[in-house]
Amino acid sequence: MLTAAIGLFFMVSSLAPAGVGVYLYLRSARLRRDGVQTHGIVVDIRRDGKYSHPVFEFTDRAGKKHQVPSSIGSTGGYVKGDSVRVLYNPENPAEARIDTFVSMWLAVCVCLAAGVGDFVTGLIIILCL
Repeated sequence: MLTAAIGLFFMVSSLAPAGVGVYLYLRSARLRRDGVQTHGIVVDIRRDGKYSHPVFEFTDRAGKKHQVPSSIGSTGGYVKGDSVRVLYNPENPAEARIDTFVSMWLAVCVCLAAGVGDFVTGLIIILCL
């Protein structure tokens, strides 16, 4: 009985990361579908412990410049002056990302993999009673 409860716990707990993964997927897919692609420049690097987050600047369709810090950090990567592809929401240009796989899809993949992994673990526990 305890084994079944543990398996069920894993299966139910898989909903949290899977739900976050679906939410992040929908956000990225909407930005990919409705967003405007342009070129930007890395104008600053913000350090957060061992991670660095590029701050990029781009000009929207209306000619207004925007500076946006990337929410994705790395231990290396960008330097000031780097040219980057930017994808931004034309209704809210502050909602912008550097157009790379890591920036758009890595968190989606990690969350969905964690959700699927938890679900499969729970299923195996229950089936191997």
